[in-house]
Amino acid sequence: MFSSNRAAAQAAPSGPSASLREAEYQILAFTDMYNRMLDSCHDKCISAKLADGDLHVGEAVCIDRCVAKFLAMQQHVSEKMTAVQKQMQQSAEAAQAAATGLKS
Repeated sequence: MFSSNRAAAQAAPSGPSASLREAEYQILAFTDMYNRMLDSCHDKCISAKLADGDLHVGEAVCIDRCVAKFLAMQQHVSEKMTAVQKQMQQSAEAAQAAATGLKS
């Protein structure tokens, strides 16, 4: 879920500042995902007329399902992005190896 910029963070010099940048990035990514999930599930599941301070059973069930689907989709997208990133890295390494072999 948070791996899209992980390669860039790993390419940077390692140490406390790199770890701190990675942690900050992960917090921002999680906050963004949480806010999008909150907005999406609220719009889908919570009635516009607030007659009651409590959730109705139907609203609670809708929210549970919405959150589960949202998180499952985020996991799926993250896995796909990780696979694509890994494939791109392997292609870049192969291209670099081929270029190095041509120079020798």
